[in-house]
Formats: sequence, C-alpha cells, structure tokens
Amino acid sequence: HRAEMQRTQLNQFCKGTVTRLDTAVLARLCCALDCKIEDLLEYVPPENEEK
Repeated sequence: HRAEMQRTQLNQFCKGTVTRLDTAVLARLCCALDCKIEDLLEYVPPENEEK
C-alpha cells in the first residue's frame, strides 16, 4: 500500500518475473522499505555470453 503498487505488480517483483523496470516504482519501493536500490536489484550476466 505504501509503495502505491498493485498486488500483481508486487508479486512480479517478489517472484522475479518483472519484464520492465519502472524507475518511479523502484523509487517508491525504496521509500516504502527504507532501503537503497542496490538492496532490491542484482545484475546477473547471461551464462551464454562469450567474453
């Protein structure tokens, strides 16, 4: 409720099935959870990427 998100949207974040990140939503989540953006996001490079 504090992040002004729909339940389906919040479930997508919890399950890791978000297909598009909205910076405004991330900002509201950080505010509601009193955390930093790096507490919510982690970059995981693709496994099949050649170096």
